[in-house]
Amino acid sequence: MGAAEDIKKQLTKNLAHFTKQQKAEEKHAGAGRWRMSRMTEARGMFLKEAANEVMEECYMKVSDNGSLPAHVRQIFYVARPLIEQRTDKPLQYAYFSQTLLPDYVNEHAPSWDVVYDDRGHFVEPHTGRQIGLGTINVRAYLSRVENMDFKEADFNPAAIKTYGPHGAFGAVLYIEKEGFMPLFERVKLAQRYDIAIMSSKGMSVTAARQLAEGICSRYGIPLLILHDFDAAGIIIKDTLENDTRRFSYARPPDVIDLGLTFDDIKGLASEPAGSNISDKRLRAAGLDLRAIDFLRKARVELNAMTSRQLVDFVERKLEQHGIGKIIPDRETLVRTYEMLTASDRLQEAFEDLKAEQESEDAKSVEIPEDLAAQVKKILKASPSIPWHRAVERVIDPTNAPEEDD
Repeated sequence: MGAAEDIKKQLTKNLAHFTKQQKAEEKHAGAGRWRMSRMTEARGMFLKEAANEVMEECYMKVSDNGSLPAHVRQIFYVARPLIEQRTDKPLQYAYFSQTLLPDYVNEHAPSWDVVYDDRGHFVEPHTGRQIGLGTINVRAYLSRVENMDFKEADFNPAAIKTYGPHGAFGAVLYIEKEGFMPLFERVKLAQRYDIAIMSSKGMSVTAARQLAEGICSRYGIPLLILHDFDAAGIIIKDTLENDTRRFSYARPPDVIDLGLTFDDIKGLASEPAGSNISDKRLRAAGLDLRAIDFLRKARVELNAMTSRQLVDFVERKLEQHGIGKIIPDRETLVRTYEMLTASDRLQEAFEDLKAEQESEDAKSVEIPEDLAAQVKKILKASPSIPWHRAVERVIDPTNAPEEDD
């Protein structure tokens, strides 16, 4: 009975490998060729070797010889048949986009303009300005970041215009999940603590690190990281704090860990989990032996907290690290006070003048009987202008700027 059971277990194990290979061959024709190659001991080229042979050719084709940005998936579609032809092995997009292409760029250092999809969002606290965490969006946002702009009053009230952190927010909070944004919006977390929020699904993308460098490192504001207590969450924090294979900081940001720690999880529900991240890697990321022992078999998510618990947890951590409202220096406050006071006075005077003018206009304005005909005549002579500019010309025939014609 024991021998029969052993034979059954071995057959089940072998059949599992066969079933996995069969499914792979159903999805990718190259998988069958790869199996035959292995069976006949004919070593083909490794995927990385093949990728290195064709990568430059593929990038140049997609990017119009380096003159245009190239999306990583565009490069993949050009490269895949060339690589599979050389290797007889199926090429997966994830392996190409996360390993083969970044490795090639790092090793050969070409000045390529490779862009990736949005994998999250970045939101400013008071303007409501939001961008997707993609290469192009982050690049465009950083190019427009500037100091506060004091808009003096004219026909519009005075205002403070911001684009970026200066005068607007004093920290950036990175969340490894996208689903908490409605909760934080409801409690106005970003507005009450003057923080921008960056959320992403899982591991941080290169665009997130570029944004952290362009905002946090450049302006000297902290990068706050909120994550689960699991191996992946710990590594997310570590990769945002340090250089990685795909991205090196010119100046690393000041990272503050707001995530769940081993001491935070008491009373929270855990779930079984395994990890292929080594104990050595977790120790390097700052975990002690107690935490590592726990993570070998379990994990605790931020989702294990109720909404109120999560808000209280985050606010407690923010206050613990001194994150709160920003108040500029006295010189800026005085300038703003004077500008807004003058704006209020000008607005009051404008409202009085407007009321007076409307009263006079109601008595004295004469509407031409042929107004429509005059507008039509002007538009025929100047078809590039809108109708309301034509009405202005009826009122004042000299009102004819050259750029309108």
